[in-house]
Amino acid sequence: MTLGNALTLPTPTGPHAYRIAALSTNFGWSPGTIMMSPIDYTRAWHTTAPTALGVTLTRGASVASVRSAIARTLGGAGSQSGLQVLTAREREAEIDAFVSEGLSRLGEITTLLILGAILALAAALASSINQRRGLLAELRLAGGTPRRLRAVLLIETTLTLGAGCLTGVLAGIYGEILIDRSLTHLTGFPVASPTASPRPLELLALVIGAVLLIVAIPGRRASRVSPVFALQE
Repeated sequence: MTLGNALTLPTPTGPHAYRIAALSTNFGWSPGTIMMSPIDYTRAWHTTAPTALGVTLTRGASVASVRSAIARTLGGAGSQSGLQVLTAREREAEIDAFVSEGLSRLGEITTLLILGAILALAAALASSINQRRGLLAELRLAGGTPRRLRAVLLIETTLTLGAGCLTGVLAGIYGEILIDRSLTHLTGFPVASPTASPRPLELLALVIGAVLLIVAIPGRRASRVSPVFALQE
């Protein structure tokens, strides 16, 4: 959306196109808000009743008393009329709860994705180690000790994980930079700078450490493969 373009809105009297006169991101309404002239609103909605009204109290006025008076004037705001009377703090808490719920869901999805990535990497590396049992048996036959084989497997696994995870982190940071520029252009609200938090490095260390712990079990078993297995192969 840009200034001067037409925006079509569904209204009780059908869709109406309105030309965009200004854009703002400073209202604090989570679902978004549209401001229009009373004439346009009355024509499209066939009513003069406001959808939202702000009241500024005078010095010394009781919030509870004014709220009760407004509710009575509206005919019992609540389930009967579909209207709400909220103080500024209640509205702020409502918005915070709405945003927190969305962030909580995103956090749960992020956790599941991280767990899935850890299990997928561990399964792939464990399968790779198991397929190399013949080579490990040949090294045992050549005099390699289980301890030295475990060290070799640890170095190889760490290099593989480090290269893959580091590539993912760099790609994620680049994607965040692109999203930041897009959000800044469209809404005026940038996301946090990639360098403002050590979160990517923490996740990198967490994934590598968790995968190494899981792969240590099949790696230990593979390092103890019998040299006879090489002769059988």
